[in-house]
Amino acid sequence: MKVTRREFVALASALLPACGVTTGSTGNNGEGGNPDAGNNGTTFQPGPEPSPWTAPGTQDDVAFAWGVQTGDVTATSALLSVRTLESTVTLTVMRGTAGGWEQVSTGQAFTPSDDVVQLELTELLPDTSYAVVFHGEDGERRSRVARFRTAPPADFTRVIRFGATSCLGGNRPWDTLTFASDERLDFFVLLGDTIYADDPPNQYDFEGKWSSALKVFGLNDVTASTSVIATWDDHEVSDNWSHETPGMTARAAEAMTSFRRAIPQRGGPDGVLWRKLSWGGAMDVFVLDCRGERLDGNYVSPEQLAWLKQELSASRAKFKIMVNSVPIADFTGTVVGTARQEDRWQGYPQQREELLQHIKDNNITGVLWVAGDFHIAGIGTVDPVGGPAENTFEVLAGPGGSPINQFAGFFNPDDRFLVVVKTWNYTYFEADPATGKVLVRYVGDDGSVLAEETLQVA
Repeated sequence: MKVTRREFVALASALLPACGVTTGSTGNNGEGGNPDAGNNGTTFQPGPEPSPWTAPGTQDDVAFAWGVQTGDVTATSALLSVRTLESTVTLTVMRGTAGGWEQVSTGQAFTPSDDVVQLELTELLPDTSYAVVFHGEDGERRSRVARFRTAPPADFTRVIRFGATSCLGGNRPWDTLTFASDERLDFFVLLGDTIYADDPPNQYDFEGKWSSALKVFGLNDVTASTSVIATWDDHEVSDNWSHETPGMTARAAEAMTSFRRAIPQRGGPDGVLWRKLSWGGAMDVFVLDCRGERLDGNYVSPEQLAWLKQELSASRAKFKIMVNSVPIADFTGTVVGTARQEDRWQGYPQQREELLQHIKDNNITGVLWVAGDFHIAGIGTVDPVGGPAENTFEVLAGPGGSPINQFAGFFNPDDRFLVVVKTWNYTYFEADPATGKVLVRYVGDDGSVLAEETLQVA
């Protein structure tokens, strides 16, 4: 069966937010981020980060067992998702100020659709911390409080702190994610294989798999602490799935709908998974779909590749973070070599070289690739010496729970791979636009620092 990108997107159309919620937070009296920053950002002051807010009522870990997920925040908006057993819920939104937490809105009621409410908060202040909570019908029982921070306004730059992991196929309760939640990061990246929908029991029960994952302490903790930026990989559907397999396109569309119900996301052009999210002048985050568009011998659709090249050329952000579920690195000359290269960029040399050569020829600086899937963590250059990306770094994050790669025992640091981590982890990033440097730190299940490296990226 052949299917076009547009046909697949139509099948897997995003679950749109149930409604928009205007917060009415335009007057901040100097307590939050100033939305009137000039083009150079000199008049802007980020909002404070108060101590965690304690909501009124009693946390109900049955009716609200899945917590609250915030996704794809911008400078003035955020997507929310809550899964609940309640027939009606009410939302309270709080804003962080120098004096603590100030109520922005409360009492608006929502009716879940198949146990899920999704909505968009609008008219938020840039670079400001918010806390949200949903209460049940009695007004007493409530969800866990979820905190997030909006992005800085355009042109404003500051240090951006974020985390990432991949491959949560075991090792519950994903303790490393609980340590990530302590950082109150700007955002957290899920690089794919967050669920293993193809594993028994309940094989291909996408809703059930996501429901189970969101209740696990580690993922529940990290989604309560910050917003999420997510892409998918094969196990959100089935191992190494292909549109060529009869019935798989419809199954993938069903999986995509469940994915977007679990982790709220903005759609890219025509509702696709690939999209760009901006964090002021400091960072553009490019979220790629390196799984759902493998058609006609292409790794990504021609439309996605053209979009990516255009957006990279247009970006004026200091850092361009490439959220890439499967590595783009060429592993030639390592113990990995060409093994299973058909499952990553290396097996699609024409598109890979077109993209990397475009970045080099147009002198696009500040590119940092971040990938999962490999079940080994590490930092290395994208290309060997002589390749177009010989001076560009890729960071492999995770796994957070899946078995360690069989090559791990033979894969060691060398001239190309500065760091190799062979155990469960999440990856902490601290990107400083003033210096062009990114600190990369691997944190283990016990909270210890497994390795760290500072990269000159821009």
